[in-house]
Amino acid sequence: MLNQSFSDILQKNTDNDLACPEGFELRNQLLQSDIIAKINNWLFLDKSNQDSVRTGDVMKCENDCYITAVKKSFELAQGVKVISPIDVVITSECDIVCDKTLKDKDEKTLHRVLKGLILQSDSKLKSSQYIESFGPFYHENKVVMVYLHMGATTLVSESNLGERVFRIRRALIHDIQAKNSCYLNRIGNGIIRDR
Repeated sequence: MLNQSFSDILQKNTDNDLACPEGFELRNQLLQSDIIAKINNWLFLDKSNQDSVRTGDVMKCENDCYITAVKKSFELAQGVKVISPIDVVITSECDIVCDKTLKDKDEKTLHRVLKGLILQSDSKLKSSQYIESFGPFYHENKVVMVYLHMGATTLVSESNLGERVFRIRRALIHDIQAKNSCYLNRIGNGIIRDR
């Protein structure tokens, strides 16, 4: 978990052989969005089937209060259909492994999560302030984007997390954690007062 002993398949292949796989060729044309989405699935989504909650898990959000708040803060353009409200687990790996996470009154682990939405890839937002997006990915036979609200970081009990949608690979979740920490640590100018 803490080293790069097991190289990514793509990295291993490109380090040793730059030839394309048999039957695959690049032409001077743009790739279709569904092909890009399928490649992104392979590069950025973890296909492991561990049952335990881990860093990078994207879970369905089932709390109606949060769903309403998140949808409102995203300022969706009219007619945008939300495929799924989500919680992305951003608790650090070392906290999970060393059991250093906070616990609720029932001794259930509390995870840091970012609130977000899975939307169709062609969806438009009225405002993108504090919003980070990544994708496209292929999910439930649709090309989708994941949108995360960096201001919507909260704690959720492991027992209240919904069903896992997919798991994000370590490299991408580290990028999301870094962006989130920058947002949380910004000073802003709210403390400056007129004299």
